[in-house]
Amino acid sequence: MGNRPLEEATHPMLLVLIFFWLFAVILLSAISVVRHADCLAIKFGEPYGTLILTLSAISVEVMMISTAMLHGANNPTLGRDAMFAVVMIALGGLVGLSLLLGGLRYREQHYNLQGVNAYLNVIMALAVLGLVLPSF
Repeated sequence: MGNRPLEEATHPMLLVLIFFWLFAVILLSAISVVRHADCLAIKFGEPYGTLILTLSAISVEVMMISTAMLHGANNPTLGRDAMFAVVMIALGGLVGLSLLLGGLRYREQHYNLQGVNAYLNVIMALAVLGLVLPSF
């Protein structure tokens, strides 16, 4: 049987139905991975729990990117570009969103300058090593 039913699916509504079914399966699988990782993080406590949650999120990203690279068009820079997008979202989006929401809630922001400097230095060093150095 194999892929024959999917190859013969030419009606647009059937393709939309297949797309939403696959999307739901992928979304529920990712949510299940994160839910289990969250349970383990609560069990193991602060330092190990953070590592477990981070590794679960990164593993989901790596699986999606590797699947796109294996089955999509021949684009060798897709992985690097996807990681660059993740770094941009982490630097700009999360920091900006946290400052915006904190400002709306507390009206005045107090933050640890030493912690912010350490966070940005580590992220920038990893971004340069992972994204810029392989280009040379």
